[in-house]
Amino acid sequence: MINGLGTPIASVELTKTQYSITIDNIPQNYSEISIILHAKSIGSGSGFSGGGATDWDELNINANYGNNYARQTMYAAASGNTYASTRNFNVPLMYGEQFSAGGTNWDNEFSTHLWWIPNYTNTSQWKNVYHLGGRTGADPNNVGAMGFAVAHIYKSTDAVRRIDIGSSYGYIAGTTVEIFGTKRLGL
Repeated sequence: MINGLGTPIASVELTKTQYSITIDNIPQNYSEISIILHAKSIGSGSGFSGGGATDWDELNINANYGNNYARQTMYAAASGNTYASTRNFNVPLMYGEQFSAGGTNWDNEFSTHLWWIPNYTNTSQWKNVYHLGGRTGADPNNVGAMGFAVAHIYKSTDAVRRIDIGSSYGYIAGTTVEIFGTKRLGL
């Protein structure tokens, strides 16, 4: 067991910029999995066509991009003491919270995320996915250091065999994803 998260079962470290990371053939002999993402985004202040950067980390299960996910997010921003919540139903991905820059210094954002999926091999129930994360900007007074907690539902009875993690801007080299498996006592 490492860091109390369980047995390491997969890891990826990027050596170049990529928009997504895929881990396939996830072992099916654990009760739950934890997915840890340490990432830097290449977002910039002139990002989307509306101007101003918006970036988020996203998780997809089994390459299922149908509208099979729902979420309830609670988040807090360090700048401005903002606390809020959002919810979405029937969306194609599990999203971390979106972050919109107030300034232009949005380069190389750092984020850390933990997704926890209990009963990931169960084939008779939808999957609950719990997600904690945060991002600290290079210009935190404009961008805001954000922390959030998300409760997701993956509306499928399929066992989790593959995950895709992505960023709307892409991740730079050095970004890592690690998956840990744990077994319930008695199994």
